[in-house]
Amino acid sequence: MANIIPSNSSKQPMKVLEVPLNKFSDEVVPHHQNVFEQYKGGIQKLVALNNTKQLKKEIKEKKRTVKQLRDLMYELDTLRTQVEDEDLDKFDIKTLSLRKIIINLINGYTELEKSAEKLIQAEEIKITSEKENCNPFEGASQLQLQENLNDLKLKQHREQLARVENINKDVEDLHEIYRDLHGMVETQATHVDQVEESVESTQKNVEGGLKHLVNAHKRFSGWHAWWPGRPGGGTQSRRSSGDRLRHRWIHWWEAIW
Repeated sequence: MANIIPSNSSKQPMKVLEVPLNKFSDEVVPHHQNVFEQYKGGIQKLVALNNTKQLKKEIKEKKRTVKQLRDLMYELDTLRTQVEDEDLDKFDIKTLSLRKIIINLINGYTELEKSAEKLIQAEEIKITSEKENCNPFEGASQLQLQENLNDLKLKQHREQLARVENINKDVEDLHEIYRDLHGMVETQATHVDQVEESVESTQKNVEGGLKHLVNAHKRFSGWHAWWPGRPGGGTQSRRSSGDRLRHRWIHWWEAIW
């Protein structure tokens, strides 16, 4: 069967991989479902006819079909490695039903094989029991071993499906945490912007206040040079009152400076 995985091994968005996935769900899986239904009808007919010889042949041929189904599971896992991380949950949700169908088909082939092998084993026991020095329990032991092996394979497939479902749940929980963290980061960024604006406004106010103080000092210095009472600047009485008033202004200015 043709490989559905694209040759490009780099990460790709989900929309690019929808073409092979659609081929998978619309063509490959339905084909295997039809093949299984035909095989199931044939096996049931052969069992009813007790045709063990043809049953052996059919079981041997259909082992290749079961291998193809397992290869399809591998192709899905390989295709998943090419999906971009943000689209992994979409891919898992879309392929979950396909995985279930494939596992059910594998289990169906296994159950048919078990029922056919029971008939084959019973027939072989019947034949060998008629021979001398035969072990009548040998065939039953082999049948039990095969049943145990099939049960183990079925258990492994079920565990694999459970792991996929757990991964989907973990992905959903991780996305919820990411959304919460994203909201917290946006809130903190707003607070940081507000603090920066407040610092800039405070700096402008300080610079403006310092400029006003410098201008006031310059005006006072010019007024101080003009003040009456300086040498050659009026009568003695004006000089005395002017000195007192000037000292008061100097004392006030030193107090606020």
